[in-house]
Amino acid sequence: MGCLSINPQRLFWQKRNRWLVMRLGRDEIGVLVWLGTCACLLFGFFGFATFAPWTFHVMSASEAALRCPGAIDASWPAVLCDHGRPVEWELGLIGNNPLRYSLSLLQMVIGIGAFFFGTKQMKRFR
Repeated sequence: MGCLSINPQRLFWQKRNRWLVMRLGRDEIGVLVWLGTCACLLFGFFGFATFAPWTFHVMSASEAALRCPGAIDASWPAVLCDHGRPVEWELGLIGNNPLRYSLSLLQMVIGIGAFFFGTKQMKRFR
């Protein structure tokens, strides 16, 4: 026996019942938590990138025509005033598409909430 024996309890992977069973160590789990936390932040950012301008900077085409005469097309559903330059906002006003507005708010809240949860979990894997 001596030093050539291998203890199967200490292996990271074992073939059992024709399936490969792999056990992750503490460092690998920490990396997965870190990657998941970054993905949640990205998910929440896309909700924020839709929700914030829609809430604060989107206006009707008639209101935008008063602010920027001659620069607004009357067929636009809504106008985003981006740093003083009017741009067509294809999603329309909040009243025209309340479900999409609610979903972007929900996406932002879930993404940022999951990000904070992930940062709390990352402290366990220092």
